[in-house]
Amino acid sequence: GYWGPKPAIAELVYRFVTNPDTALLLARRGELDFLARLRGPQWVGAVRKDPFYQHEFVMTRHYPPGTSYVLLNHRRPLFADRRVRRGLSLLLDRPTITTRVMHGLAQPVAGLYWLKDPDYDTSLPPIPFDPETAKRLFIEAGFTDRDGNGMLERGDQPFRFTFYLTAGSQTNQRWLTMYQEALRKAGVVMDIVTIDWAAYLERIRRHDFDAGALFMQQVGPFTDLYYQFHSSQI
Repeated sequence: GYWGPKPAIAELVYRFVTNPDTALLLARRGELDFLARLRGPQWVGAVRKDPFYQHEFVMTRHYPPGTSYVLLNHRRPLFADRRVRRGLSLLLDRPTITTRVMHGLAQPVAGLYWLKDPDYDTSLPPIPFDPETAKRLFIEAGFTDRDGNGMLERGDQPFRFTFYLTAGSQTNQRWLTMYQEALRKAGVVMDIVTIDWAAYLERIRRHDFDAGALFMQQVGPFTDLYYQFHSSQI
C-alpha cells in the first residue's frame, strides 16, 4: 500500500475521454477535476486566457518523459547515404517549430533520450537549422539540378520522397508543412500522405514507408531504447 500519510481523497474515478477538446470542455463544466496533459493550442487558445481555469485548477508545467522523432527508412536507396540523412535533418528548423507550432512547450534535444534522463548527454547540441550545409551535403552525395527546374536529381532519379502522417495530427501537419517548404527551397520534394493509425503502424512494421514520425512515451524517468534498437525488434 501507499507508504505516506493517508490522502484526503476518499475515492478516485477515472474517466477515459479520447478527444482532448472534449476533455477540456468537461473540465470547464466541472465534470473533471484533473487533466494529465494539455495540448499546446489548448493552453494558448483557452486555458491561459480563461480566469475559470486559473481559479479552479492548479497549473503545473513539466516535460513529460517522451521524445518525438522522425523516421527515415534506410532500406530505401535514397536514404542509404548518411550525407543525405544529415542534410535532411539540417533542414528541419527545430527552434522555429518549437516556438511557433508547439508554443514554447517543447525543447529540441540531441537524441532519443528524454531531456531529464540522467543519461542524457547535455554536451551534445541539437542539430542546427543549416540549409547551406544541407545543400553542400546533397551535392557531395551526387545530387544536382541539371535542368534548372529547382529540383535536385541524381542520375535520372529526382530527390523526392513520401512522408506518412497519421490522420488527426494537427501539430505534425503544421510543422511538416514548414519542413516541406524548407525542403522545396533546397531542391527536395516531400509528398505528405495522411493515413489512419492502424495502416501507418502496419507500414512501419513492414518497412513499407519512406519517412514518418513517432512519439516515444516513457512510463518512468529512465530511457529504455530496447524497442527502438535491439536486433530482435527489426
